[in-house]
Amino acid sequence: MTPAQSSKLQSCYISPTSGIAFFDGVTIRADSITDIRQNSVFPVIEEKQVYVCRQMKTLLEKSPNALFLDVGTGSGVYAIYAAAVCNCKVIAVETSARALRIARQNAKANGVNIAAHPQELETGEIYFSQVSFGEKFIEKMQHKFKFNAHSAFDFVLLSPANMLTMSNISDISIAKHAFGGKDGQQPFLEQIKHVPSVLKPQGHCIGTQMTPVVTDGLPQAIMAIDKAFDRKCHIRFKEVFGNKLSTRKLLQGQY
Repeated sequence: MTPAQSSKLQSCYISPTSGIAFFDGVTIRADSITDIRQNSVFPVIEEKQVYVCRQMKTLLEKSPNALFLDVGTGSGVYAIYAAAVCNCKVIAVETSARALRIARQNAKANGVNIAAHPQELETGEIYFSQVSFGEKFIEKMQHKFKFNAHSAFDFVLLSPANMLTMSNISDISIAKHAFGGKDGQQPFLEQIKHVPSVLKPQGHCIGTQMTPVVTDGLPQAIMAIDKAFDRKCHIRFKEVFGNKLSTRKLLQGQY
């Protein structure tokens, strides 16, 4: 048993400026929040990654040996937490080679075994794959690894980029993890439509998303979930942050 598996919820040490985070026995190293390189790896934020991990913990612990898909793993924080703290089998996908390298380093540093093949996954292990989520992911699992990705996962974690791509602001340099398109929704809208095809009928999709209210007072993300699942799902909110944010101020504060 790793230290993370035996630990209880602990006080956080979260330093976005250094890229170092420690909580619940898990230690994650990523880039500084001020790092503006195009392939920077976003650090852990207490209000986001720590919050989501602790909210999903109770749900995951009720499903021992569950298969967990982490989409856009980045630093690997969700994948590592699901494997080390919640005893899940985890497949983590990411398009950035640098992010995958850092995620693997974080997994090893936390005593999490890395599987060489998705069909060889054991409880508390992670299989990492450099592939975009969607049809390419399903095709790779089906044909290369003979792994049935259709309706395979108990949990799917989505945490896509959701900041507006503001190319007209010349004084702000934006890393790829922040490219959310003109309304900040492009990655989420692309990912959510594929979730029903890989999620078990009684499975759960977990995540966070900043989204505009566009029609009849409904958030765009909720409308996208309804469409993806053909309304055959239950949508639960743990927390809704409704404060209006200045995009320029938000981006300048991070970049």
